[in-house]
Amino acid sequence: MRKIIFCIICIFLIFSLSVNPVLAASEVGSTAKTEEGSTNLGNGDTDKDGVLRAADARNLARAFSGYGENLSPETGDFNMDNKVNMADARILLRAAANIAPLLKLDANDALAMNGLGLYDNILHANGSSFSLAEYHYYYESFYMSYAQQSYYYDQYYGSGYGAMLTGFDYTKPLSGQNMTAEDGSVIPYSQYFHDMAISAMEQYSYYVARARELELTLTDEEKEYIANAIEQIQTNAQSYGMTADDFLQEQYGEGVNLYIFEKVANEQVLAQKYQDYITDDFKAKVTEDEIEKTYNENPNDYDTATARVFRLTITTDDEAHTTNAQAQQVAASEFVKKVKDEASFVAAAAEADPVNFSKDENSLLTDIDFATMKRYVGEDAAAWLFSKERKPNDIQIFSTTQYVYVVFVVEKAARNDELLPSARHILISFADEEEMTGDEKGLTNANGEKLLSKEEAYQKAEKILAEFQKTDKSDASFASLAEKYSEDTASLSTAENGSSGGLYEDIPRGAFVKPFEDWVYDESRKEGDTGIVESEYGYHIMYFQGRSEEPAWKENIRTKIATERTEDFMNDLSEKYVSSAVFDEETMKLALQDALAVIDTLNS
Repeated sequence: MRKIIFCIICIFLIFSLSVNPVLAASEVGSTAKTEEGSTNLGNGDTDKDGVLRAADARNLARAFSGYGENLSPETGDFNMDNKVNMADARILLRAAANIAPLLKLDANDALAMNGLGLYDNILHANGSSFSLAEYHYYYESFYMSYAQQSYYYDQYYGSGYGAMLTGFDYTKPLSGQNMTAEDGSVIPYSQYFHDMAISAMEQYSYYVARARELELTLTDEEKEYIANAIEQIQTNAQSYGMTADDFLQEQYGEGVNLYIFEKVANEQVLAQKYQDYITDDFKAKVTEDEIEKTYNENPNDYDTATARVFRLTITTDDEAHTTNAQAQQVAASEFVKKVKDEASFVAAAAEADPVNFSKDENSLLTDIDFATMKRYVGEDAAAWLFSKERKPNDIQIFSTTQYVYVVFVVEKAARNDELLPSARHILISFADEEEMTGDEKGLTNANGEKLLSKEEAYQKAEKILAEFQKTDKSDASFASLAEKYSEDTASLSTAENGSSGGLYEDIPRGAFVKPFEDWVYDESRKEGDTGIVESEYGYHIMYFQGRSEEPAWKENIRTKIATERTEDFMNDLSEKYVSSAVFDEETMKLALQDALAVIDTLNS
């Protein structure tokens, strides 16, 4: 099984005839047996220089076009049709390009035998055309997504869990593995990935067409993100001792290189921009009356409260079949007697359980919503905290089968009128050298680099901040540095949550470590402010992007309404682009066979 490498979304490439000589002519001259007898396929060395080059393929192409020397079938008729044509040139070109798995001329290559080259367009949809190489990318992307998920479960839970939890076994050949479709029918995964690839090309082409109608273009920042993604591919390739093109081909199949990556990345970002445009348009059209109506229908969905929570654990004596629940209830009652205000709650918690509640923030739940309180403590506690009768300093005990909770009201539930901040950051982690043993030294961070000491990490943070100060000090420049240096993968372009450039938008209270939160919530903070903040995770190089234009409760409702309308709109759109692709069935069958051959070869 080939090593699974974390894939970067969006990849493609286009072909160049400027390839290096890779094969000696003697390696590919052959004689194929047919029913009529032996037919000389020729050795392909049309310019008789002793090696197969792109020049030989060009000569065949010229001959096919009626230009150049009149090549005979004995010289280059590789598909045995008694003609020198483009199909022959493509067979030779694939061999001369040294594209795995065709390391030498293969007269049985179904694609080339039918005159289909890697960069020929095989599918057309919504004004766009897609080459065989692009099909490889989409097909392998879906395959890799399933394979990586299966691989992850195996690594996390143990061998066999990947197949059990996903239904797909990355350790086995793709051929022979089936799945249940939405209509209940059982189909091969190979066909499923094929259908998904075609659907993806239909959807992207439609979105791109609509974006161009609206004259949407990529911003400098978006172009820089793509450039950073290309740079990351090159870095990853170097770490494996490969060229970037070889790295992409290893991951996504024949023909996928940096050129196609950039082409498709631009198209995919533009498609996302169209969807963002639709969402922003719906957000702008949500009225104040709609917001108030939505809020009044269920205030608990949008109100937040601030509370203190202390927890006592109920233990079980399995032999005696008893618990200490009653004793913990008594302990909770004694705890309540000590509480007069918030400060006394904090002190009582630290005294009762110094291991878990020694710090002020350990018991604090800031701007918590109903759903989170229900999940964290329980439905009864959430209903109590969000009741209209609540007032500051109210206190109550709640019990579950595992814990006894004491809940103290700091701020009663209400609309959150704060303007939420957004910020970018670059995380530089450091090792706690006092706690590390000699065996642990040499550990690496998320970027595969040696863990730094606290002093080294701070020095690195200062250098990065100084590097930023030498730029135009823009949001895009900081984002670029974040993609290059940050160890917080959840805020980079490789994240699954859609983040990039170290960005966290509309940061709610209580969601981040206190030093980070204190910095972004500083009332004096202005757009473009920078700084270095230390937390338990390392040093954060901060960039303040700004605050939301509306209070948090209103922004949440506006976003919710717009998101629902966007989903409905996009679902309606699907009726327009589904089955919009135009292609030849036989050609697509050949493309599928080729994709399967590549996967089987690379996994062998």
